[in-house]
Amino acid sequence: MLLPQDGMLDVWLDALNVPRPFTWTRNKFVCSTHFKEGDKIKSGCKTILRRDAVPSLTEHVEQSVDDAPQLYTGHACSSAVHFAEVATTSNTPPRSDPSHPEVLKHPPFTPPLIPRTTLTLSISSPSSNKSSSLSEQSGHSPKRPVKMHYSSTTTKPRESSSSTDSSTRRKRICSMVKEFHSYSTSPRTVKVKLQRAQNKQVKTRRKLYQAKKTVKSLKIKVRSLKTVIADLRKNQNLSEHALFHLEKSYEEIPDVLMARYLKNREARCTTREKYPEKLRSFACTLQFYSSKAYEYVRQTFALGMPSQSTIRKWYANVNCFPGYCTPAFDALKCKVDEATINNKKLICGLMLDEMSLRKQVEFDGKRTWGYVDLGTGIQNDSLEPASEVLVLMVVALNAHWKIPIAYFLIKSLTGKEKANIVFEALTRLENSKVKIISLTCDGPSAHLTMLIELGCKLDDLKNLQPWFSHPTTNEQIFCFLDACHMLKLARNMLGSLCEIKNAEGKAIKWSCIKKLHELQDSETLNLANKLKKNHIEWQRQKMKVSLAAQTLSASVADALDFLCDDLQHPDFQDVKPTVEFVRRIDAIFDLLNSRCPWSKGFKAPLRESNQNTWRPYLLDSIEYLLSLNDVAGREIWRTARKTPIIGFIMCIRSAIGAFDAIVTGGPLEYLLTYKFSQDHLEMFFCCVRSRNGFNNNPSCLQFMQTFRRLLLHTKIDASGRSGNCRVLDDTVILTVPSQSTVQMSGSNMPDIPLLRRYGLDALIEEERDHDYDILPIAIDFNNLTANIVTYISGYVIKMLKRRFKCPDCVEGCIGHEFDEDYRFLFKKNKGGLYIPTKGVTTICLSVEGCIRRFMDATEGRIPRESNFFETFTIAISQKFYGQGKVLFPHLEEHFIDYSTITNNHTASLIKAIVGAYVRIRFFNLCKRFTSVIQGKSIRQELNKLILFNHQ
Repeated sequence: MLLPQDGMLDVWLDALNVPRPFTWTRNKFVCSTHFKEGDKIKSGCKTILRRDAVPSLTEHVEQSVDDAPQLYTGHACSSAVHFAEVATTSNTPPRSDPSHPEVLKHPPFTPPLIPRTTLTLSISSPSSNKSSSLSEQSGHSPKRPVKMHYSSTTTKPRESSSSTDSSTRRKRICSMVKEFHSYSTSPRTVKVKLQRAQNKQVKTRRKLYQAKKTVKSLKIKVRSLKTVIADLRKNQNLSEHALFHLEKSYEEIPDVLMARYLKNREARCTTREKYPEKLRSFACTLQFYSSKAYEYVRQTFALGMPSQSTIRKWYANVNCFPGYCTPAFDALKCKVDEATINNKKLICGLMLDEMSLRKQVEFDGKRTWGYVDLGTGIQNDSLEPASEVLVLMVVALNAHWKIPIAYFLIKSLTGKEKANIVFEALTRLENSKVKIISLTCDGPSAHLTMLIELGCKLDDLKNLQPWFSHPTTNEQIFCFLDACHMLKLARNMLGSLCEIKNAEGKAIKWSCIKKLHELQDSETLNLANKLKKNHIEWQRQKMKVSLAAQTLSASVADALDFLCDDLQHPDFQDVKPTVEFVRRIDAIFDLLNSRCPWSKGFKAPLRESNQNTWRPYLLDSIEYLLSLNDVAGREIWRTARKTPIIGFIMCIRSAIGAFDAIVTGGPLEYLLTYKFSQDHLEMFFCCVRSRNGFNNNPSCLQFMQTFRRLLLHTKIDASGRSGNCRVLDDTVILTVPSQSTVQMSGSNMPDIPLLRRYGLDALIEEERDHDYDILPIAIDFNNLTANIVTYISGYVIKMLKRRFKCPDCVEGCIGHEFDEDYRFLFKKNKGGLYIPTKGVTTICLSVEGCIRRFMDATEGRIPRESNFFETFTIAISQKFYGQGKVLFPHLEEHFIDYSTITNNHTASLIKAIVGAYVRIRFFNLCKRFTSVIQGKSIRQELNKLILFNHQ
């Protein structure tokens, strides 16, 4: 009987004199003979105990096996009872050797003289998986345990039972007894069972060894991401900056990679499950830095990472052409819906800035890139190559994300044109339910004109209005000129003018800062500031914000104060106006650059609890900035150096207005002014430049591709030393889903007006009367051109072998004839070039004639229409559709077999040949046109002079 688990357990243990402590398990039970017959209740074939039943020390049987009760584990007790019963019925005396495995762990006993009885067996399946001690020691493999209860009472046979039933029952009982008592079997059977168990043990050990070996190799292969990073560093596949970022940002990736790798091994094929978000981000980021490094990691470590073609498909599904980015607005709508569910209101700021681009015209196989493109769909070949890109970005004020929403390839834009772009962006953002309260830009004259066009009043600084009305909601949009740019301009103003005067007419001198540096340099010690030679010679690195912030800092003011007041240094007796100016600019910058909610002093966020401190100081700073004059007595805000004065005053008034709008009367508890900084956009530009090794002058096509990569699951760190600012908070780029948003054109008809524009009228004329006139445009090529085109035709066949699916058509394009147009090809052939047939060279010559025709019409300019190359390819191909038998006579039967509308090999082969030749030629033409518009490479010349100076 199983031991109880309730309060009766202690009663049973006391009755059986079991020592404590005692642990209850399902394998410990008491023999049923130690219970009285009155404690048992028979229910059909089962016998159960009463709830108040307690075992006794004596066994309630006719012949007692033991004088004291025992607590058995497993099936020892039941096995002993059955051992005695078998010994009685079979007249086989038990082995008395205590070392024998059959009687091990059993107390010695004398077989009782039991009258002829009926043996009743009750079979059940206990929860324990352990077999009896007898079966373990006899070499039996463990099987499902069986409980057998012995009944000493003589049972009367049923009247309906027959001799056949008794025989069947007896055989079943004997087979069960043989199964649990191996001594009743022959030695040969036991030996066979032992051999099977030993063989199974050997196989299990081999499997365990292989499993341990596999796990060990996997742990060694990908123990952590540091293994991958260390190997990349060893092979020099990535820069140190990229390696540091990957090692820091993706610590959980090895677990994801290991789980996916094990799934692939278990299924013995590549799993079709969706890639986890972290793995997608890691793959895109590593492939962003270096395609070679990504392929090395994927092949060397055998990880479950996507192929580069899969990553390119993710990118291709996101439409990121110039103009307003639709996927970005879709992502903003998701953020608005998420905030609405959480009963929050999404508040954002808008900012814009330009980045320089390289003048380069490129062909991507479908269209040319490099011309001015505003995303309006206007396509004009008279547009100039783009030299800049204008980017608009949205930054969340009450969250930690940012996302670029539009970009425009430009050469230059007026302030009025930029104002129209801002109005359109605000309207689209309002349609997406995004609330915008600020606009941030830097301080060139075009941006000041843009702000005036938007509605700001900047003429009179004493009555400055730094806001304009929203085009749809009429809410106030506060304008900020980037505080970092204003700080650099303030340093430049003091360094260029060398001396300015305050309201009292006292001089603020740049020479005071310069003398401080000279004094520290002579002593080779610093007065707790960072002044160095680079800070004094700022013209060489005027774009670095850190140099300007360290120059006009409180540490420099403290050093000047110490030399003047404490040491009474004779060279620093007139530094008080300079100290006041430095402290004022430093405090204004700290207030306009607060980024931590727990900072104190001027770096603290703007709260209602501390506005009695920062508001009066900011208003007083406005009066101080307006009182600054140059050496001639003119107010600086009226001179050419007015930009830092205007910028700081605009930022101060806009910060106060934004605080009153979203903190005093809005949902925010405090305002972090760093959210209005243009650093977020500068960090995005730094990420773009970091593509392929910090290319600080990418082309238009490179920018578009990088822009798309940054929007799609790519986490790029912009904290490298090559930028003009550093990452100061945890704002990340909001990603967009890789869903299909690109609209594919399915038209097979050429654009006739477009062909007429480029002088290709011959491609749209009526069909010719003679089949032998197969050239759409008849041009008399000289032998030089014919040989070059024939040579290029061999590369056309090489492209067909990779892309065209029908091997018979490709083999039909390879010829063996020889004439004067093949002499250059045979001269260059070393055994690996393809020799085209006459039909392939005829098609290529016709395409070359069409290319020369429109190049003459455009005076060497490359067409920029996105549908020109598709139209051009279709128009030429249609002229050859009826000439398949003439061009490829040996493929006539093949073309007849595959001439259906949906599977026309004649049309497909001709279109593939035309498209391949067009791609080859336009790649070359774009390079030639780029070399013309770029002119002389001044940078390369100066780089060589610097690197190889005096060599």
